[in-house]
Amino acid sequence: MLNEEVTLMCKEGASVKAHVATLVAASPVLRESLGLALPKEGELKVEQDDAGAWAAALRLLQPEAHPEAPLLGWENVESVLKLADKYDMNVLRLVCVGFLGCRQHELSLGEPLPSPKNLLAAASLVDQYCSRQPELQPLTEGVTGTAKRALSASSLETALTAARKLRKVAAEPAYEESVSLRVQVGGPLRG
Repeated sequence: MLNEEVTLMCKEGASVKAHVATLVAASPVLRESLGLALPKEGELKVEQDDAGAWAAALRLLQPEAHPEAPLLGWENVESVLKLADKYDMNVLRLVCVGFLGCRQHELSLGEPLPSPKNLLAAASLVDQYCSRQPELQPLTEGVTGTAKRALSASSLETALTAARKLRKVAAEPAYEESVSLRVQVGGPLRG
């Protein structure tokens, strides 16, 4: 069974092929699912998941098998991180938080929501999907540290500038959906 391929049946009828061994090694959730009899042989229904996110995730997990898939980037880091969380794929979680940490200099309050380039959106992704993983804390500190520095005031002028940016971001329609409650109240950004 481990040498076989399985077709992941994603939303909107899209599909992605994956090696069973890759899925079993990456995810205890998928290991359990693939250990059960599949409703249709060779197919695993993941109909709430995006095929593009799976393609990017599989390229990270097994690059030689998916060279045509997109690389991890700003356009898919959130969807790959959600898959990592949903299926408990720690290696993907690590790669995604590493991506955010390595690109912390690109984060800004001026980026529109729900872009993960928005500092509050990135801090929310880290809060929602990585904060329960103590081993990721050194990597998550890059994003939360950048947010803390952006929101701290060394003078009245910087405080007013930060307040104006926050007011603008908080007025965006996507604010409540894109910024976790803990980030909204400053939980992971204190200290």
